[in-house]
Amino acid sequence: MSAKWAWLLACATTVALAQKGNEPATWVENYEAWHAVHENRALGTADAANLAWWESYLLDSYVAMFSATGDRVWLERFVVHADSMIRLAQDAPAQGSYWPGYHDGFLGWGTARYDSLGRYQEYLVHDGRICLPVAGFVKLVFDRPDLQARFVDPARRYLSFVEDNIIAKWHNGWQAARGSGENLAEFGGWANLPQNQFLVLGELLLVLSEVAESPLYGRDPSVLGSFYSDVPDSMARVFAGGLVRVPKSGCYTWGYWPVTRPDPRPEDVSHANLAVSFCLESSRRQRAFQDSTLARMANTLTRLMWNRSDSKPEFSTFVDGTGNGDRSDALFGWLGLAAYSDSLLALVTQAYESHSDWTAPTSTSSSRALVMARLADAYRQHFGQAPETPPALDEGQPPRLPATLHASPNPFRASTKLLVADEAGAVGIYNSAGRLVLCIPAYGVERTAYSVVLDLSSFPPGTYFVRAGTGPVLAVTALP
Repeated sequence: MSAKWAWLLACATTVALAQKGNEPATWVENYEAWHAVHENRALGTADAANLAWWESYLLDSYVAMFSATGDRVWLERFVVHADSMIRLAQDAPAQGSYWPGYHDGFLGWGTARYDSLGRYQEYLVHDGRICLPVAGFVKLVFDRPDLQARFVDPARRYLSFVEDNIIAKWHNGWQAARGSGENLAEFGGWANLPQNQFLVLGELLLVLSEVAESPLYGRDPSVLGSFYSDVPDSMARVFAGGLVRVPKSGCYTWGYWPVTRPDPRPEDVSHANLAVSFCLESSRRQRAFQDSTLARMANTLTRLMWNRSDSKPEFSTFVDGTGNGDRSDALFGWLGLAAYSDSLLALVTQAYESHSDWTAPTSTSSSRALVMARLADAYRQHFGQAPETPPALDEGQPPRLPATLHASPNPFRASTKLLVADEAGAVGIYNSAGRLVLCIPAYGVERTAYSVVLDLSSFPPGTYFVRAGTGPVLAVTALP
């Protein structure tokens, strides 16, 4: 997407962002309304499918909500749900048919949902998806001294359970040659699995490798140390080897299956969340994937998959741009690429704003709730919080215009044009109480100057404070 087109898109979405969705509080409120209806939907289940494709997203959303709000109530909810999951883990089911090898002394979760004969099976992708937010919680607590008095004990319990059961179980059978199936009984190596299935386990190992570097780890890191590093690195090499560059749009496409099992089917937008998330974590750990790779993956969504509607964005079902966009809501992992794109955050925001059923409390998708939580956190990270005390103006004196901002006219009715003299970052507008009421994303990094129309017609008249990036503050007055 050119800088010009990105700016046109930004202008088109500014009104929608102003009305609803661009400030963290709005997404927090949407999430809280949804959460009040659905929190207990999968609580108390031992079925791995429910835990992987519902409960794990809920757990991830709790961490995102804590990051967005700083409210520890979300970490308390995390503990309630994680404790329930671990309490219900079992070596093998008490009833029904299953592979005798599940009696191996390792606790875990399984499901009969995907077996043609209704037999209990344990899947690597489920274990990876279920344990990933748990490992993330452990890392958060180990990294934050202010959280440790309350949460270090549950974090250590979770770490012991995951390493001594889930990781140990798969490590014990890693060299198995039982077949090429997707469950433990038929596991014949991760390279036989769909890419999203092994990459989510790879991301879990990456997070645990970082946890093992903490002074609070307190375990023997040599036991699984090479497993934590060698396996994700080998997975990254296989995935990278299957990326296909689309030169005209600066994108990548990739397959549902790895190059070790050639298959023409492209990856779909939903399962791609797991691959994208792995690549981001691997890059953050400086193990694989350069910024240019992540930028091209962001372009895949914003250039190849986007339907080119700025009012109601939707995305193709598959990463090669094909399909009717039936899973356009599944974007929780893609959001992580916002730092590598000048339009991805606005597109996802507008997509969710223009599909009211995605954000409604009646929505039965926890992955949508995770998107809402991560949007709240994304806007906090990108635009920061309002200052506690907005700057005051000297009475009787006109406002002093900082070098990076100018408003004309000022005072104004309905709207004024903001002139930004350099690329100063996002423009934040605060009310007289110091609360952020509107953010205008800083699109088009190639620009050295730009202007934007500030429309406050939906807000009460009064004095507002404008800041570009972290620069000086400008006072503007909206007249009745």
